[in-house]
Amino acid sequence: MDIEQRQVTLDDDAKGNDVEELQKMLDEVTSLQQEGLRNFTAHELKADRGPQCFIEMCHALSAKINSKLSRQQTNRLIQELVRAIEGKSPGDETPGASP
Repeated sequence: MDIEQRQVTLDDDAKGNDVEELQKMLDEVTSLQQEGLRNFTAHELKADRGPQCFIEMCHALSAKINSKLSRQQTNRLIQELVRAIEGKSPGDETPGASP
């Protein structure tokens, strides 16, 4: 739940500066999911709804974080492409600036 709450505030930065933090969160979720799968027996996974819910929540959170990562990486690539087309250097963020 902590990771879920922290990821909500990320991906608001139009410049896409949250990639590293989102990647760390994705790694955290993956570790938790792997730990859960190691700790739950096959019987628990089939018979008890709690472990199933935990695994499903991890999967959904991973998908959400992956979506944010993909969006930020795509936006960054598009910005680089636009700058290249307009002849701007990567650090130049001024709209309409001459090369």
